[in-house]
Amino acid sequence: MTQNELYNDFLNSGNIVISMSCAEGFGLGEFHAVALGKHCVGLNAHGHKQWMTKENSILVSPSGKEEVYDGMFFHKGQPFNQGNIYTFNEDDFINGCEEAIKRVQLNRINEEGLKLQEKFTYKNLTESVIKDIESI
Repeated sequence: MTQNELYNDFLNSGNIVISMSCAEGFGLGEFHAVALGKHCVGLNAHGHKQWMTKENSILVSPSGKEEVYDGMFFHKGQPFNQGNIYTFNEDDFINGCEEAIKRVQLNRINEEGLKLQEKFTYKNLTESVIKDIESI
């Protein structure tokens, strides 16, 4: 989006964010929404595990993996865009959505999600990078 204000308005336009990408890493947009107090239904896999917890999100477990090849962006044997993506059970996802609705009805603000603001700070990032560099 062209301005942070528009992005912020977008993130605050709803109460629930869906983060069910089967191949993405961290999920920055979803992370921002949860840190602003939105409720989340998310796939319990890959980079999501760095910030999604059962306390701040409704976790949907993967049911398996399948090849990623779609004939458009992903072609078998090419040097990029290779591998597998997670799959999930549709009923588990729907149950997660129903749970998210219940959580919103109890409290529109995801209090546990707000705690991400305390954990993911520039100070903590800097200290982590320095620690990693020192360990080399």
